[in-house]
This record gives sequence, structure tokens and C-alpha cells, in this order.
Amino acid sequence: MTPLHAGGAAAALLVLAALSGCGGASGGSTTAAATIPTRCDQPFTWLDEVRKSGNRIGASVQGEWVLSCEIRTLQSASLSVCLTHPDTAELQVSLVRPDNTELALPALSAWSQTGSCPSGSPWTTTIALANLPLQDFSGRWIVRVTDRFPNNTSAGIFHGWSFSLQGLR
Repeated sequence: MTPLHAGGAAAALLVLAALSGCGGASGGSTTAAATIPTRCDQPFTWLDEVRKSGNRIGASVQGEWVLSCEIRTLQSASLSVCLTHPDTAELQVSLVRPDNTELALPALSAWSQTGSCPSGSPWTTTIALANLPLQDFSGRWIVRVTDRFPNNTSAGIFHGWSFSLQGLR
């Protein structure tokens, strides 16, 4: 090897050593794996924040919120609603994701009645992770309660909701 080539090899080794300290010489960017446990919660929110009450369901009523969430790997999701209605079998609850996809959730009879509500009965459901295949969980979410038989005499009140995502960032 001539001295010129030896110097070039030494320079190349210096450049590779410097690049390895920056994450490598591949030129591509690397993203760290999601490893930090994180929660993104919407605490109980009254449908009517001013009066701290709910609204008549009628044909349909909804609550919405904007969530700022750093989760990159979702591990669990749940939604709770507080309702008063003489026949909850008439009601359909759906969740609209930030990408505007509406998910029809199971009938309330499949939800658990755990937790507490300042008013009404609490209903909580776990949302299947397959229904939330999002890259970004930040954005506008909507919970909608629809009375499938709005013209009968059963009237109800949607008081409020809470929402929770757990995962890794």
C-alpha cells in the first residue's frame, strides 16, 4: 500500500468512527422502539360543561374532545359513558376516531357497570385494539349515543364520558 492509500484508509476509518457515534453510517434514520409506559386520558367530561349536566339523547347526541397523545404502541383502550335511560337496549354507542372512522361499539348489555358517574349509570367497555390501528392517537375524538327508537316514549340523558388509552411511547 502506498502512503497515499494508507492516509486515505486512515481518513475513512476516522469518518466511520465518527458516524458510528451518530447511529451508524447507513444514512437512514432510526426510530427508537416505544418503551416508556404512557397514558392518554380524557377524564370524566360533562356533556353540558356549563350546567354540569347532560343532554337529552333524542335521535342522537354526541360529545367530542381533542386528545394530545404520544402513544406509539397501544396496549389498551376503554370508554365509559354515564347515561340515564329506561331501556338501554334502544341505545347504540359509537366512537369516531381522529381519522373520522366511526366504530359501532357493542350493545350496552355487553358493557360492564363499573366505576362511578356524578349522575346516571356508568357503562364501561374495552375497545378492541384491532379497531384502533392508528399511527397517531392525537386529534379529535367523538362519542355518539343514538336512540334507535327516538319516537317512542322512552327518553334518556347522556350525562358525560371518560376515555383512556394506555401504551408505550
